[in-house]
Amino acid sequence: MAKAVFGAAGGRPFVLLGYSSGGILAHALAEWIEGEGAATAAGVLLLDTYRHDREPAWPLTALALAQLLDRDHEFLVVEDRHLLALAVYLDLFADWTAREVKASSLLVQADRPLPGGIPAGPPLADRSTLVVADHFSVLADDCELAAGAVSAWLQGILIGETL
Repeated sequence: MAKAVFGAAGGRPFVLLGYSSGGILAHALAEWIEGEGAATAAGVLLLDTYRHDREPAWPLTALALAQLLDRDHEFLVVEDRHLLALAVYLDLFADWTAREVKASSLLVQADRPLPGGIPAGPPLADRSTLVVADHFSVLADDCELAAGAVSAWLQGILIGETL
């Protein structure tokens, strides 16, 4: 993954972004890149990411999946292979413990959290902001608020300020 990031960035500053449990992956990649001394991401952006290293991930994932299936999704298909992949994906981080990274980081957190979820918080993000949304609408119906928070944070990174 790091090789793909470096190739896409072409020597320019880059921001790693992850939504939901993808934020864990973005943070873990930032840790790895810094640990290798290869570079430091300009930022790590977590969109409604929850901790996986303090509580078992399965209860929260089951809740998120149930809410996802309850929604009317014209393009949503969930097959056995998707559920198997989810189980393997969650197992990747079963023994992982988050460490702080040098990169500036922002958690954009929905104000209507998944019940029982522990928001990312430190050391995954050094800043956080609440937006009026739920776990799914933060990328859909309520994305303008999230985009505004992200835009302000990115502008701060570009001019060298920590917002």
